[in-house]
Amino acid sequence: MARKHVGPWLRKSDLNWYTTVKGKLVKLGTAQDSSEAIQRAYLAAHGVSDIQVADLIQDFLPYLKRSTAPASYRFYSAFLREASKHSAIGRSAASTLSPSVVGKWIEKRYGHLSNSTQRGASRSITRLYTWAVKEGVLASSPVKGLHKPKDGARTFLLTNEQYAKCLKHAGPHLKVAIKFLKHTGCRPQEMRAIEAKWIQDGKIVFPYKIKEHNRVLYLDSMAERIVVQLAELHPRGPIFRQPRGKPWSSYSLGLAIRKLRNKIGVAHLCAYSFRHAFITHLLERGIDPATVAAISGNSVKMVLEVYCHVSRNEQRLALIVRTNAVA
Repeated sequence: MARKHVGPWLRKSDLNWYTTVKGKLVKLGTAQDSSEAIQRAYLAAHGVSDIQVADLIQDFLPYLKRSTAPASYRFYSAFLREASKHSAIGRSAASTLSPSVVGKWIEKRYGHLSNSTQRGASRSITRLYTWAVKEGVLASSPVKGLHKPKDGARTFLLTNEQYAKCLKHAGPHLKVAIKFLKHTGCRPQEMRAIEAKWIQDGKIVFPYKIKEHNRVLYLDSMAERIVVQLAELHPRGPIFRQPRGKPWSSYSLGLAIRKLRNKIGVAHLCAYSFRHAFITHLLERGIDPATVAAISGNSVKMVLEVYCHVSRNEQRLALIVRTNAVA
C-alpha cells in the first residue's frame, strides 16, 4: 500500500517534488526549485489559491474567537490586527512569509516593550499558521523556527523595595493599576477588561469560563476598595482608565510600565511582574499549588512548572529543615 504524504514530498530517486491529487501523482518541481515555488505549485495542484496574510488573518479570527476565552482572543487578535496593517506582512503571500520579515516587524513595533510582549506577537503568528496548516489552507508553515524571546516575567521576581519604587514614581492612574495587580495577581488583560457589573461580594466574576468554571478573581480589602471607587466613576465599560479617561490598552499599559521601568532602573519589569510576585509569595507562604492554581486561574501543572524556582530557594529550604528538625 502506498505511503500517504501530508504536503509536498521529495522523491529521492529523481530528486523531484510531488503531491497526490485524487490518487494521481503530480510533479511540482525539482530539488533546485525554491520552497516558495514548490508551495505555490502545491496549492495550485490542489485548487487552493495563495492568499495574502491579511486575508488569512481575517479567516482565522472568527475561529480564534470561538475557540478561546475572551481575554485570550483580545490578546492574540490585537497582535494579528497589527500584523495585518504592516504592509510587509499583510500584503505578503501567506505561503511565502519568512521568519525574518516577522522578526523585523516585531522588533520595529514591539522592540521597546518587554520580552513578554514580543513573545506574544511571535506566538500569535505561530498560532495563525498552525491553524492554517491544520485546516489545509497551507501545506506547511513558512515561519517554522520563528524566534520567540524568553519570557522575562517568569524569571524576574519583583522585590518589596522595587514595588515601593514603582508606587513612588508611577502616576496616579498607573499606581492604581499596579496596586490592583499586586494585590490580586490577576493577568493584565483581565484587569483591563473589568467592568462594574462584574463585581460581586468581594470578588470579580468574569463572564467567561476557564475549562468548566467561571474565572473568579478574589479581592482583598485594598483591591475591593479600588474597584468600588472606580465602579462609581465608570459604571459602564472598563473601570481601569488612563489619565485622559480611555481604558488601558495592552500597548498603552506596556508603554507606561516601560517608562516606569526606565525611571526606576529595573530592567525586567513588566505588567506581568506583579502577578508573578503575587503567585510566588503565595507559594512561599506554604499555600499548596492546587489552591494557588484556583486563586490565580492557572492549572496546577502550570504553577508547578513556571514557579518551581520557589522549591529551589535555599533560605526557605534551610528554614523548613530547621523548623521540622527531629530532636
